Amino acid sequence: MNIKEAYNWLSNNSKEIARLGAIIELAAWDQRTCAPEKSHGNRANQIALLSKIAHSKGVDKKTKDALDVLKNNDFSGLDDSLAGANVKVWLREYERSSKISADLNEKLALTSANGEAAWESGMKNGDFSGFYPVLKELIDLTREKAESIGYKNEPYDALVDEYEPGITTSDLDTLFCGIADPIKDLVLKISDKSSDLLNYNHDCSFDIEAQKSFSRQIVDAIGYDLAAGRIDEAVHPFTVGIGPGDVRITTRYNPDNLSTGIFGSIHEAGHAMYEQGLHEKAYGTPAGSYASLGVHESQSRLWENMVGRSEGFWQWAFPIARGYFDCLQKVSSEEFLSTINRVSPGLIRVEADEVTYNLHVLIRFEIERELFRNNINVEDIEALWNEKMQKYLGVKPANLKEGAMQDVHWSAGMFGYFPTYTLGNIYSAQLFKAAESELGSLDKMFSEGIFKPLLGWLNKNIHTHGAIYGSSGLIEKATSNPVSSKYFIDYLKSKYSNF
Repeated sequence: MNIKEAYNWLSNNSKEIARLGAIIELAAWDQRTCAPEKSHGNRANQIALLSKIAHSKGVDKKTKDALDVLKNNDFSGLDDSLAGANVKVWLREYERSSKISADLNEKLALTSANGEAAWESGMKNGDFSGFYPVLKELIDLTREKAESIGYKNEPYDALVDEYEPGITTSDLDTLFCGIADPIKDLVLKISDKSSDLLNYNHDCSFDIEAQKSFSRQIVDAIGYDLAAGRIDEAVHPFTVGIGPGDVRITTRYNPDNLSTGIFGSIHEAGHAMYEQGLHEKAYGTPAGSYASLGVHESQSRLWENMVGRSEGFWQWAFPIARGYFDCLQKVSSEEFLSTINRVSPGLIRVEADEVTYNLHVLIRFEIERELFRNNINVEDIEALWNEKMQKYLGVKPANLKEGAMQDVHWSAGMFGYFPTYTLGNIYSAQLFKAAESELGSLDKMFSEGIFKPLLGWLNKNIHTHGAIYGSSGLIEKATSNPVSSKYFIDYLKSKYSNF
């Protein structure tokens, strides 16, 4: 193969792998939303088979031969100006994937699919005894995966690198050390004041069908293209990108708490708008893929919190909400805004306020790190979780459902994912500040129901660049500054001085 033939072959192969991945995602979406309970075993086998085929396509000899032709070459003769960036990512993906055996890859896919079904059953009936054996197997397989890939200093490095390329456990230790104390200090300063706020949830019941209509109207208004997506319910909200023209979100609703459904919907819409903003023609190549999970979370957290919890947003949205929920007529917009921004340490991560949220992530990071240092086992998780919840948040769960097993991630073998939520918060504050510097007062725009300028800025500066710059390079390019947690801490201090 010459350079052009090698590049074209890799590009086509990458797109075929992406299409296989899309079919896997579609099967998983079906499993999580509407598949019959008795179908889970067969669905797990289907997903495992597709994963095996996709993995083999990514590590076969022809892939290696094509990469050997391209690495360390000048791509100036190719029509694609992003060839060099694409090849760099393909080389990285091959280096990781080729170290994972076909057998291990298939076992992980099968056990993860079974794990999600077992976890969902545990969440429904409050009994995780059927999930624990699967979780043990997933941890063992993931340990084997980390050893196969290799790592800089410790096994967890290999896991976090999958979701945020280039980052290490040491980097995350430094990150959390830098933000944990300022966040804990801020919680102490404002949580007492916010505890006196009106809790409208005690006075209201929010009809589920009305919540669905309200959520749909809101995500449509901020820019989620419903002609290229849909909204469904799931035990744990998620977004799935099945390909151009098909990016789906899920949420969950609570008749006693409007925040659960609306902020879950806005969060997932943030993910979806990122995927909808990727270059369609580059689909299946790094130039048409998301940069990292940290960048992905920056989009969801930005829309959920910096837009969805802002004063301007509710100046526009609160009258709409009152049209759906009569009981809000007796709640002032000021009381409502204060309530949804109340800072109060709680048990559930996805319902946590902006300030305490990262303490939830820190707990999960520390437990995962100890798991893969072999310092603890599955049997130790519950006690350690409860200890850390008491230490960082001053609360203790009554059971596993509101405690150590509340998140879906471990059931899917996604160890190393949780830190990307905090990275997303850090990126989002830096991006929001840069966007506002260029566009003017975003809060004023939100108060008038205007969201296109912000979405357009994100599309131009984040979405359309795909994965070609990496996360830190992309954030620096978009904001003209290196990544820094300073913007996030400043944002929290500024916002919550008003509540």
